[in-house]
Amino acid sequence: MHEVGLASTIVDMVETAARREQFSRVARLHLEAGCLAGVDPDALHFALTAMVPGTCLAFAEITITSIAGTAWCPQCADMVEITHRAQPCPDCGALMLRALGGAGLSVRDLVVFEETRQADVAAHTPPASAAKPSPPSANSRGAADGAGERRPCA
Repeated sequence: MHEVGLASTIVDMVETAARREQFSRVARLHLEAGCLAGVDPDALHFALTAMVPGTCLAFAEITITSIAGTAWCPQCADMVEITHRAQPCPDCGALMLRALGGAGLSVRDLVVFEETRQADVAAHTPPASAAKPSPPSANSRGAADGAGERRPCA
């Protein structure tokens, strides 16, 4: 189950970002897993849930979206949607498809809680339940990065 190794790497990446960017709590982590990536989203979610206690992800909402695979069919001279690498072209039945998309695992969104600076802590600290997540920054990765339309795996 390589999802445990992937989950460990994801937690390490977020913890490293937390130290670098000086945040201590994550509100939401959104991942995208391509159908051709060989990742079981349920197993990855389970592994992440088991690993996050005691980290900045401890109370984060974690979502994983499956993305359909895309391939080029030289017979049709067209892009087609596929759900696994050995799948024939859904239009003409050709077997020589070249997979082009849906083979990755990526962090699409990471929303963190705004942190109170040490100088402002005295008497102005709101209760933890009143903390609001900050909006994604300009550096936040999201669907607007030109990756195109996202469709779930079939």
